[in-house]
Amino acid sequence: MEFTPLTNSTLSDLSHLHLSVHIADSIASPFFPHSPQKHTMSLDVPSLGETFTLTELPRIPDLPLSARVVIPESQKNISLDETDTIDLGISKLIFSSYVLKPTPKLVWSYPLSPSTIIDSMDVKDSLYLIGLTERKKSRLSLVRRTIEASEASDLNIPASAVAIKFAAGKAYVLLKNGDLKLASYDSELGTFSDDSELVSAVAGSLNVKSSKSNLVVFYTFISNHSFSHKNDLLFYITQTPKAKSLAYNLIALDGAKSFEIFLISSKKRFESTVFSYNDGVLYHFDPSTFQLTSRALMKPHEIVRSIDLNGLLKDSSNDELFSLSAIAPERLLLSHRSLIYMINFKYGSLLSEHTNHSGNQVYLVFSLGVQGNNNDLRNSFALYLNLEHSSKLCKLKLIQVDVGLNQLSESLGKAIKTDSKERWNGLPNIGAEDLISSNKKHLEKMESVYASLEKAKLAQDSKKFDQTLLAFLKTTEATSGLPKYSHASDRVVDHRFIEQVLSLFVSLDDQGDVQFVHEELIPTGTLAYLLTHPLFPVAYTKGLLVLLSSLEETDLLKRAIQLCKPITIDELMTELINLTEVSEEISTEGDSQELEFVAEFLRATIDRLIKDHSLPSITAKLLEKLNNDFEIDNKKLERMLDIFINLNTNNSWTLTQAVIDVGGLFNWKVPTISALSEVIDSKIEALTENSYNLTLTNQAILAREQIQSKKKKKATQFVVDNIHEITSQRVQLDAILTMSNNTTNKKLMVDEGIELAKQIPSYSKERLIF
Repeated sequence: MEFTPLTNSTLSDLSHLHLSVHIADSIASPFFPHSPQKHTMSLDVPSLGETFTLTELPRIPDLPLSARVVIPESQKNISLDETDTIDLGISKLIFSSYVLKPTPKLVWSYPLSPSTIIDSMDVKDSLYLIGLTERKKSRLSLVRRTIEASEASDLNIPASAVAIKFAAGKAYVLLKNGDLKLASYDSELGTFSDDSELVSAVAGSLNVKSSKSNLVVFYTFISNHSFSHKNDLLFYITQTPKAKSLAYNLIALDGAKSFEIFLISSKKRFESTVFSYNDGVLYHFDPSTFQLTSRALMKPHEIVRSIDLNGLLKDSSNDELFSLSAIAPERLLLSHRSLIYMINFKYGSLLSEHTNHSGNQVYLVFSLGVQGNNNDLRNSFALYLNLEHSSKLCKLKLIQVDVGLNQLSESLGKAIKTDSKERWNGLPNIGAEDLISSNKKHLEKMESVYASLEKAKLAQDSKKFDQTLLAFLKTTEATSGLPKYSHASDRVVDHRFIEQVLSLFVSLDDQGDVQFVHEELIPTGTLAYLLTHPLFPVAYTKGLLVLLSSLEETDLLKRAIQLCKPITIDELMTELINLTEVSEEISTEGDSQELEFVAEFLRATIDRLIKDHSLPSITAKLLEKLNNDFEIDNKKLERMLDIFINLNTNNSWTLTQAVIDVGGLFNWKVPTISALSEVIDSKIEALTENSYNLTLTNQAILAREQIQSKKKKKATQFVVDNIHEITSQRVQLDAILTMSNNTTNKKLMVDEGIELAKQIPSYSKERLIF
């Protein structure tokens, strides 16, 4: 078969290839150092990063996604730094080579007939060995990559080759029925000889045990391992279609002397199976139960550990398409529908997920394995197919992957939730001799307390509700005022218990805002305590400040602003805007006492914002909240700025920057500008006075030194220990450094910043004595 190399002029004429390379201008990839944007994947958090389309596939609705693209075996054993090129086999189209750096580009390809399916593939230097099936006939095709036309040398085989791997002067060929064969070829000419044929790689009983009805469902060549065998290994699993049972095979590869290490049969039936392997561990995902299990390679029939993915795939059915790839030790990629998940198997957590357009089907083709144990070996990539159901267009995409370092901190708060019949768990006393018995007593006590709380809810008895809960959670005697959580003495409980207690008297509306179930049941003590509890759920913070403001629960409102940890910046900014509007209404009425009362909450809100959030995030959130009508928003900003000036605290001045950034420089009224100018003028005046007095001090020191030099007297050091002499010297020094604050603005007189600026730095008092 002859081949004409593709050029820019001929590429457009080969419409049957349906090949195009797409590079988005905004992508950032480790393969593209000249990309206009920086690499966006986090250096600290495991993540699925940017994606881009490598090529488009022809529309082949009769071919499953798993059979459309093949990656050569040699591609699986190289590092990320060595991945300058990638070879692909696309069924019914081509097998080809791409350059990835600095930008993806098709550099070589060999066309196939529209009826030829690629079963397997391997590449060694410039030799391509391809397992092909065309009209139910299978063959091996050996092609040498050349600049000129390339020719193929074919070898017929009895069944399709599911796996191929080059060896010295030969190639291992695993047929779909589980037979392992050897194919010899001329490495210099890059062709099969006339008498070339497949020979058994394993002598003895292995081929007797294989059957035409067997089907290889998973395989992996293992080059780097810690087993006693020095040979490369081939592990593969065959399935009997009728019995649905599995057979696990491990072969030590040594040319014609390859031998069987074990052949283990499992009678357990599997309707469908998804496997992956990494670092001596076999991972198995069962779509019928959504269980992800791990097994040791030497005992693949025995489950070591299992995690339940029902919480992740609860809306799925077992007949859907799944694919699994172990990209690093104990870190796996799982594709399903339009989603790709990165799962930490060790901690049972969902590290990251990537969503394609809704309705598309995603299928993982390949992931480049990395160790993921240091910062140099945590970045990788994966290839996946994205099938658009509406247009039937299938694209091969590359996604960046940061697998992390497999540390516990990376999985905190990312546990894969599973449905549990238990309402909550007990937390036994660690010092107890019988932990099970202690846990049971704790559970019984929690159930009893919760039953009492339910009775108090039915009776709408807020006082009884408070007494019951606080007596259980607070192990010390109650103090005056609202109760507060203490980590040193209070009882430790399951977070679900806190959520269940809150659900007795608060609920969420359709918009997710919190509201009281009954206006008659507002257990003030319980809510005040839970607001300070570290397990207060974030879901119950949306609209909480607005709710407490509307019910005039001022003590609870202030506590929520100051001490409730989960309160978000969104809620605090909403409260700040609301308080600004309330303050404006009160100022028109002239009620100074009420105005001071509102100012107290304003200061608390401002302090919390500055304490927990950066100024850029505050500015962005304020802009988001006010991005409605220009005139209305400008009035709000004017009033907010006036309030910040009147509050005159360090945090209010810090927040002034955010208001000016949102409002701009030229949108303020004259009174507001005058107030700001007055502050700036006073600070400039203080700096001027400081400079003037510093000049006088330097002149006095210079004059003293000149007098001493004329008298030619050597200065002597002495210690001042007389209290009257110290006082006299201080009076003389104050006379030199007299400073006065002539401002009439009372607010500026108490401004700590200005007063501090008017203080002269300390000088050596010995040098200032005349």
